[in-house]
Amino acid sequence: MPEGREPIAATLAEPLSSTYACMENIQVSLGDSVVIIGAGPIGVFLAILARIRGASKVIVIDKNADRLALMEAFNVDHRIDSSEEDPVEKVKEYTNGHGAHKVISANPSIEAQQQSIFMARKCGIVVFFGGVAKNQLTPIDTNAVHYNNLWIYGHYGANSIQVEKSFHLSLSDQFPAEKIISHVLPLADINQAIELTREGKALKVVLLPEEEYKIHSLLKSQK
Repeated sequence: MPEGREPIAATLAEPLSSTYACMENIQVSLGDSVVIIGAGPIGVFLAILARIRGASKVIVIDKNADRLALMEAFNVDHRIDSSEEDPVEKVKEYTNGHGAHKVISANPSIEAQQQSIFMARKCGIVVFFGGVAKNQLTPIDTNAVHYNNLWIYGHYGANSIQVEKSFHLSLSDQFPAEKIISHVLPLADINQAIELTREGKALKVVLLPEEEYKIHSLLKSQK
C-alpha cells in the first residue's frame, strides 16, 4: 500500500477496472471530446479517466440534478440536465456543431442509447456501456450510423492486466479517490447507505465493520 494512501481507496479498483478498460479499448486520447451519458459512479470514473488520458472536452449528461451537481468536483467542461434541455442539441452546441469524438452511454436507458448516435461526430465512436432492462430492445437509426461512418461498441468487464492497472491507479495520487468515496459508514448503517445512493446524494459509500470504522474515524480525526 503506498504511504499516505487510504486503504479504502482500493475498494474502487473493481468498478474502476471496467471504465479503465473502456477508455483504453476505444483509445480516448489527447484532444478528444468525450460525452458521458450518466453521472453515477461509473460516469464519474469515465470523466476522470477521459481527462487523465488527455481529452480536451468532457461533457456529462444526466436527469438527476443532485448527481450533476456532484460532477462539479471532477473537472468536467459541461453538465447537461436532460430533463430540462435537449441533450443532443446541447452536445452539438458545445462541440461547434460537429458532435463528440467519443460518446459513452453509461446507464440502462433505451432513450440514451438512441440519442447517443446523434451526439457523435462523423467517424466517431459510440459505446453502450450500460445494458438496458431484460427483454427490452433499443431501436437504432441505422442510416445515421451508416452515413456518418459511426463505430458502435458494447463494453463489459476488463482483462487481467487492466484490472491490475486499475488497482494501482486507484491508489495513486492521479486518482481522486477521496472525492469519489463520499461517505464511510459503519456496517450497521447499511440502510442509510442504500438511501444515500438511491437518492443520488452519494457517489460511493464504503461500509466498515464497527471496530474498523472506529479506527478509520480516529485516524481521520488525527489528520
